[in-house]
Amino acid sequence: MVPLAVTLLAHLAAPPHLALATDGGAVLSVRAQWALVEACPRIRHGDDSGTAVVVGHRDGFVYLLTADHLVRSAAEFNLDRYTLTSYPVPDDVISLKKVPAAIVASSKDADVALIQVAAGEHPWPQIKLAPPGDRPKKFPFPAVSVGCSNGAAPTCQGETVVAKRFGRGDKPGEEIEAFVWEAERPQAVGRSGGPLVSAGGKVIGLARSKSDARGYYTHADDLLAVLKEKGYEWLWE
Repeated sequence: MVPLAVTLLAHLAAPPHLALATDGGAVLSVRAQWALVEACPRIRHGDDSGTAVVVGHRDGFVYLLTADHLVRSAAEFNLDRYTLTSYPVPDDVISLKKVPAAIVASSKDADVALIQVAAGEHPWPQIKLAPPGDRPKKFPFPAVSVGCSNGAAPTCQGETVVAKRFGRGDKPGEEIEAFVWEAERPQAVGRSGGPLVSAGGKVIGLARSKSDARGYYTHADDLLAVLKEKGYEWLWE
């Protein structure tokens, strides 16, 4: 029989289940990764789900980026927000049918949608957008992605970005008018819309598709272009 004291010590020494949300080998610290998780709610409509990321606040509203293909045809959707203390269970579930919300900028080619949501009284942690020119210039480079794999709670994963490409679509052979980052690892279902974050801790892309055993993220240049067209430069200025 194992003494109670030994059992308690073993329990205290074991890593908490919270560590499942982060990648110990990633370029960002575990603390920084938890900040990313708290800024990335799961977005759901019907049986489909993906990931969003909070990138700004202004005048009582919070602004979230996600993939356009997740919300383009959705009549309503919910946001499941997570905190360090609630994980892996949502701390709050927000119905965007009941809370004032609107898609205020979008692009099918870039697969970007910016959602404006009434902030309410709860805090909304955010991740800063990388401004123009603030992104890696040499390949390969390390990054971190955040997403809700298979509809589960958001997790962080270390990524290796190997190239910048133009015209790579979401389906084999499909051509689009957009730049993408190409990563070594394809995204799991449910990570669409989640951010690609640089070693400096800023958003440089959004997960959009996978093909040929690679993952693809909307490039920062096209992401900012969509927002600038609608007057949202303040999100990174």
